[in-house]
Amino acid sequence: MTDQKIFSTLEFGKIKQAVQHYLQTESAERLVQAMAPSDQLDIIQTWQSETEQALGILMQGKVLPIPRLVNIDMALKRLELGASLNGQELAGIAKLLSTIHQLMKFFDQLAAEEKTYPALTAWVYQVVTLPEIEAELAQAIDEDGSVLSSASVLLASIRRQQGQMEQQIRLQLNQLLKSKASQLSDALVTMRNDRYVLPVKAEYKHQFGGTVHDQSSTGQTLYIEPQAVMELNNKRAELQRAERQEIERILMALSEALMPYQEELKRIAAVFSQLPAAYPQYTTQRPWTSPSQTAETWLQFSDNAGEKTELLRIERLWSGQYEPGLRPSLVLKLMRDALRQRVIEIVREKEGLVYSPYVSLFYDASPWAHFLMDVSLTAAPNQRKKIQEVMTEIEKNLKQVPLSEAELAQLKRPFLIAKNDELAPDDAAAWRMAIERLIKNEESLEDFNRYEEVLDSIRPEDVQRGFQTLIQQQHWLFLAE
Repeated sequence: MTDQKIFSTLEFGKIKQAVQHYLQTESAERLVQAMAPSDQLDIIQTWQSETEQALGILMQGKVLPIPRLVNIDMALKRLELGASLNGQELAGIAKLLSTIHQLMKFFDQLAAEEKTYPALTAWVYQVVTLPEIEAELAQAIDEDGSVLSSASVLLASIRRQQGQMEQQIRLQLNQLLKSKASQLSDALVTMRNDRYVLPVKAEYKHQFGGTVHDQSSTGQTLYIEPQAVMELNNKRAELQRAERQEIERILMALSEALMPYQEELKRIAAVFSQLPAAYPQYTTQRPWTSPSQTAETWLQFSDNAGEKTELLRIERLWSGQYEPGLRPSLVLKLMRDALRQRVIEIVREKEGLVYSPYVSLFYDASPWAHFLMDVSLTAAPNQRKKIQEVMTEIEKNLKQVPLSEAELAQLKRPFLIAKNDELAPDDAAAWRMAIERLIKNEESLEDFNRYEEVLDSIRPEDVQRGFQTLIQQQHWLFLAE
């Protein structure tokens, strides 16, 4: 679309200006400035899914771990030229790598809770993390871009010697403060030309001795480096030169380590410009309504502006109460996954009735031990009756015919993988979240330790019984004009 008159009428510029204030990355700011509406249905659906899922995360009281990130474009250009990056540029890249790592971990933990957000993770999981590079940067570069002593053994040694030298200089100067107090304008140690000096009364210049580095505006005070610390100051200056050389070497070595990964860094940076949840404050501060809650009608602003393509959002809602505990919650999850598998295999693949089926499960042990299972389908309005018929047949089959042992085993496999991946022995944060979920769902520590045993104990008849007895209310919801 290029019709600027339409954009002006819609006050699209004001929308972009309002969003700009809440963006978390400089690249996202540039993207918003360049963005324009689309008349491509698949693009619109993708944008809407991203926004809906970002809102879904926020409605749970969770915020994606995306801090303010700097633009690394100039750093990438310097790497392309084979140049060394400065500490601030390396700190920006380190923060980028740390953030994508944390973001992947965030979605992994949600997946372990059986909460998936495919429109968002499609961005996140398209990149690869660089854990070794991330670790090198974390060991060498502080958040403000300064080079840490842990960056190399030599740098740590130099700085240790600097500390010892500074201590010797101050010891000498403190002794002079006491013994030459009458010749000083003030009893303090200060610096001039990066060398330690004392403020000496001008009339005692020759008696005090040493090198004059500065004087006061009145000329009554001279800042003199005493002869007693001159050699120590020289050694200190040598250590400073050695420190600068070692820092330059470290920055170059880190830059060279990054050079083979320029494309990976570009892709990671792109994630944070595209990901809609990169500006969470805006979503939470503005009432947001999905177009699908009124109609999935996409208007094409073109020469044929009167034409429209209409889609229907169909929601099949199941709800009921369950007995809190690990086994019942696992049965609910298996019910959801069995239903999802049938919807994909039959409604989408075999019948070709829908575009993007999505099955979700929400359950809470406290205070009502209530669950909601939602099958969300997008289709042409003339397919409504057929979809209802096929979905009714799927539900009937799940109630009347138990799953096969092979199908149930396939559904169980991701549960074990997610649990093992999430709970690494040294990952305290993941363990804390797991314990919090356990308490929230009124599961016992004994259940937690027996997770695999409990999961293995669930038979096809248990899942069938869940479909027969747990579902207490069923609703159809059609969202369209």
